[in-house]
Amino acid sequence: MQKISLLSNVKPYLAICIALILAIVLIADTYFINEIPSHLLAAFWFSLVFAILIAMIQVAGAEKNIKNFYDQLQVSKERLGNEIKHRLWAEKTASESKIKSQFVDENMPVMLAYFNSDLRCRYHNRIFRRWFGLKPDQIDGRLLKEFSNEEFFSDIQNSIEEILAGKTVHNERVLKSTKGFPYIFTEQYLPHLDSKGKTVGFYTLHTPRAQEKNRDFSKKKLEISAKPEPEKPNKILTKDNTNLPPSTQASKSGITAARITQAIEGGEFNLYCQEITPIKSTITSVSHYEILIRMHEEENNLMPPGSFLPLVDQFKMMPKLDRWIINHVAKWLSAHPKSNSVFYINVAKDTLSDRAFPGFIQDQLQK
Repeated sequence: MQKISLLSNVKPYLAICIALILAIVLIADTYFINEIPSHLLAAFWFSLVFAILIAMIQVAGAEKNIKNFYDQLQVSKERLGNEIKHRLWAEKTASESKIKSQFVDENMPVMLAYFNSDLRCRYHNRIFRRWFGLKPDQIDGRLLKEFSNEEFFSDIQNSIEEILAGKTVHNERVLKSTKGFPYIFTEQYLPHLDSKGKTVGFYTLHTPRAQEKNRDFSKKKLEISAKPEPEKPNKILTKDNTNLPPSTQASKSGITAARITQAIEGGEFNLYCQEITPIKSTITSVSHYEILIRMHEEENNLMPPGSFLPLVDQFKMMPKLDRWIINHVAKWLSAHPKSNSVFYINVAKDTLSDRAFPGFIQDQLQK
């Protein structure tokens, strides 16, 4: 191998070396020796010319190869430049897509998380964190049972065999939040398969709805008045006293914090009063009512509280909504001074924690 390599290295210079040696011999004979026979001298001249021709052919071939290598280098340089531009564009697009995707994940009203086959959390969105009331570093890389309660963990544990087998699991159950709100959870577990079809993890999508959404809303809804008449059609108290039939009530999803703010500032809610009747009949001239609320949707539809109150609570806007309700009821009482009724308003925990709330009530009563 070494001999072949040495021959390959010397071969390009062999013709030039032979030509130089022959030229030296001929010059020496011409000027110094003059003893080389004529027939041998002719052979030397012929060999010299032949060696020069071979050397010229080799030089021409080398120039051609150099040109070809130069052209290939230019093509490779241009291709590399295009690939660098494409990579920079791809990285920029991927970065923008990641930001958009993260923005969607963080703001969609769905609990989204990703777990590997060992049930360690590798990704979670804001709604998922808020359900447990934890910070990101308290969830990242941890086992599900380390940060969730037994009630939440048990259903996933019971379905893990089906999920790891590559099946998409759908489920629905009732869970309570850390603040005690009962929610109906629509759950989906989506397996993540690698190129070989093996399950390496799974996504969890939990869509919470308040349990009240599936309750019977056939209770009587009466207009606030001094003498309620149950046999009359239900009426809704609105800011323009427009009466809408109960059949227009509906429920839709996709409410955002901006939509809630718009509804509160625009007064896009209807208030009901539901009579509180004692089990034992008593003789009293005072009527007691509980205040209920509905939110406007498109086409004069009304949304039950189970569809929007949990989201209002998540967006930390319950104090603002409670103030709107109290202000509205206070205005009605001011317009109906002869009303012999007592109204009960359910106040949220965040509202009770607001130190400015008692002063707000005093201000409303003084007005």
